[in-house]
Amino acid sequence: MAKLEGSVEELAKLRDFLAAETELKVAVPSVPDDAALEKDELVIHVKADGGMVVEGDQLTRDGLLELLKERAKRNKDQAVRIRGDAAVEYQRIVEVIDACQKAGLWKTSFATRQTTVRDAGHGECEDKLEAEAVLDPTLSSEFFSKTETRRQPWIVEHSDGNLEDAMDGKIDADDILLVERTANCTSTHQGEHAMDFCDAIKSADGLKLEFWGGLPAYVGLLTVRVEAKRQFTCEFKADYPSSPAPLRWVVRKKAMKLKDVIGEPGSRIRGWISVEFDEIDVNSGAVESYKIEGYFKPVILNAPDTAPEKDE
Repeated sequence: MAKLEGSVEELAKLRDFLAAETELKVAVPSVPDDAALEKDELVIHVKADGGMVVEGDQLTRDGLLELLKERAKRNKDQAVRIRGDAAVEYQRIVEVIDACQKAGLWKTSFATRQTTVRDAGHGECEDKLEAEAVLDPTLSSEFFSKTETRRQPWIVEHSDGNLEDAMDGKIDADDILLVERTANCTSTHQGEHAMDFCDAIKSADGLKLEFWGGLPAYVGLLTVRVEAKRQFTCEFKADYPSSPAPLRWVVRKKAMKLKDVIGEPGSRIRGWISVEFDEIDVNSGAVESYKIEGYFKPVILNAPDTAPEKDE
């Protein structure tokens, strides 16, 4: 990844890798990414009150099923993309998926924006520590029982209520939507700041957690990979608005507790994590130490390559 120069123009380039679309087998509320929608897809928008909108029309559950059956008759491979308001109940999303399956439409996916910084960072992160996530059903936090939403990290809300997109300078429709706050973590990297978001992706190898937030001032990503036996490894990556010397990171201390066993996609995983790491200037050898710690509660998603296939 090219180094950022700190200007608004350069920050705008960052957006190219901040947005990525994930195909899900079981969908959960998130932020729609209209730019990624294919022209032949049928988009179902599930509102916070459970109402459904398709091509501008309000539909009941029965009306939606009739529409889907009609589309299935015309095209058995009709693609359906489900999008939901941040506050919509998960059960409403499940009902839409169920309607698609009853109609015989299996090419369903969910429009979501993964605002992580997977390509951030100048160098590698080393984690040679052996550690196991402790299963602790008694783990408790007020964060687990309340629902909060946030705007995307690059959206600045001024005191007069006006919004500003710090990436490209213009407010799009998806910029004004709210997404669920799935992490309550604090990072000391590049100045203490919140990491409000955590994505959980289930794969054959276990579970991958990605902690992020604080953009655009703080471009950092903590990735935690948890194996089936709860052994876990950590990887931190970051970039700066200026061009520092080449950097690398070394994990010095880590701990994790899980309130829940790792379930199937669609279930939540709640836990606590603490990771301490050094950031090393490759040229001078200078070392700075940082810490990321807090609670998380994301809904587990399927990996993009495990989307359901149509039954023969």
